[in-house]
Amino acid sequence: MTTRFYLLKTGAVMLGMIAVMRLHAATVTVFAAASLTDSLKQIAADYEKTSGDMIVYNFAASGTLSRQIETCAPADIFFAADEAKADALEKKGLLVSGSRKSLLGNTLVIVTGPEAAAIHSTADLTNAAIQHIALGDVKIVPAGTYARIYLEKLQLWPAVEPKVIPCENVRAVLAAVESGNVDAGIVYKTDTAISKKK
Repeated sequence: MTTRFYLLKTGAVMLGMIAVMRLHAATVTVFAAASLTDSLKQIAADYEKTSGDMIVYNFAASGTLSRQIETCAPADIFFAADEAKADALEKKGLLVSGSRKSLLGNTLVIVTGPEAAAIHSTADLTNAAIQHIALGDVKIVPAGTYARIYLEKLQLWPAVEPKVIPCENVRAVLAAVESGNVDAGIVYKTDTAISKKK
């Protein structure tokens, strides 16, 4: 997974990348993939202390955010976890030309709660003991889309698909696993750092 950021045509100041003297503090609206919640909030806290600017976040699945941008939701910076969503915005003229940058990468992992059946390989998701698997909604959540593509390459998707419980973002997948409502989930590796129950 590659997370990218994009400047939207509403204009903005890039976080910490441009040092400009301003007479008045700016408010920067950042749309970001839910998997970036913790890291970006920390960055914002540090940036706000030194700049006097205020960062306002909208965290959600990249597909949800791109639909909001298409319907004129105000955003200055977009951190997307899905290039296809950004491509669509660019084709519609909603990104500042030349602003696309690849910043981050991640890895998908399978997570289970402490009471769940052991999973030693991806193929174990097809076992009868694994009845419910949380995934980001494969139509709008990049992590869900990537998981489906990976499972299709392994020819496991037909057996896994009936078990899938779609979630609105990777944090919701993690919450479903932690609550014991599902047997397993697929999230980004960085999301596992916030969980104490996986």
